[in-house]
Amino acid sequence: MITLDQLARGSQRKQEGATLDRPLEHLVACHRRIEDRLAILARAGNHLGQNRIEALEAIVNSLAFFSTNVARHNADEEHSFFPRLRERLPEEDLTLLGRLEGDHVVAEGLLTTLRSTAESIRNAGTDDDISELQQTFLDITAKLTELFLAHIAAEDEQLIELASRALPQDILLEISSEMKARRGQ
Repeated sequence: MITLDQLARGSQRKQEGATLDRPLEHLVACHRRIEDRLAILARAGNHLGQNRIEALEAIVNSLAFFSTNVARHNADEEHSFFPRLRERLPEEDLTLLGRLEGDHVVAEGLLTTLRSTAESIRNAGTDDDISELQQTFLDITAKLTELFLAHIAAEDEQLIELASRALPQDILLEISSEMKARRGQ
């Protein structure tokens, strides 16, 4: 039998230098945590039939991470990074920002559906009743994972480089202060 700890265990990868004082490194470290939660959603989804209570607990915890940490991460990008980058990037690089903002909207829609599906699984009668819901959950998780992995790759491979070149240290300090304020620090 798989345990809750096994379902919920991410890679626990620690990113050196990933503090709010270093906002670009913080974004990258958050990407690793998002990847971990996506993997947990898939693992837990695969165990809903055999171990529904523990799987749902891992799912609820991961979805809570998306509701809090990822919501703040998106706000960091949309309210702190992207506006400043728009002022400093050439026109050809601005389409990347639009695509990334669009990804945030699509991801939130998928997360809303995933939360609803998880709630339906929680309220389902027997384990036999959840097979269709489980497949729906796994399908949505796969779409969400595909979206996020492409989004994260674009940010890690393009956005971080653009930001590191375009944003001077004084602007990064402003962004750091805004990120801290979003977290009540």
